[in-house]
Amino acid sequence: MTDILFQILPLSLSAAISPTSFVLLIVIMSRNRNPVRGGLEFILGGICSLAAIGAAVILTIKGADIFSRYDGRFLFPAIDFILGTTAIILLIKYALNKTPHKKEKKPSTGSFTECFMAGFWMRLLSSNTIPPFIGAVKAISVTKLSTGNMILLHVLNLTIALLPLIIPIALFIVSPGLAIKIFLPVKNYLEKHERAILCVILAWLAWYFISAGIAGIRA
Repeated sequence: MTDILFQILPLSLSAAISPTSFVLLIVIMSRNRNPVRGGLEFILGGICSLAAIGAAVILTIKGADIFSRYDGRFLFPAIDFILGTTAIILLIKYALNKTPHKKEKKPSTGSFTECFMAGFWMRLLSSNTIPPFIGAVKAISVTKLSTGNMILLHVLNLTIALLPLIIPIALFIVSPGLAIKIFLPVKNYLEKHERAILCVILAWLAWYFISAGIAGIRA
């Protein structure tokens, strides 16, 4: 289990780095009459989104194990190549995107549905965090660990992926003034350097998944 944990940890951390999600969370909390409630609703939406993606990946892999003669020998490297290719395409897109960062629209933060759906769609459409999250789910799902250990790793993967969103809310509960003082400058920095951060992450992901696919074919 320790080996799998160290294998998924870099992927989970990569899935956690979503400047856009962090910025939107800070905006929602700063404009909501109840910042903690709005932030928790936003995170709940993200949890449901990632859980749905994870469940789809698990069902696909389990189905392949049942119906494939090759027991995933070619399927799993194919998944790695697809994720690696996706990372390369997104890297090129972000690297060539010279347009200035768009000014964020004012989110409507008055109801549970609005905050929840903002978190749900933000995570579902977060192009740089979905490939590493899927990679971590795949790595866990193909192991021969017990069901309990696999569930534990899936929960850990989900928690790490959302950790940068959980920390601001936790700090805001303890000390609202300190939270605003710390995270508003972070928000401004991420808005300014978002493209460079995403390019570095996507370059690493492309190398990781392509290398994993090649290793899977050679095995």
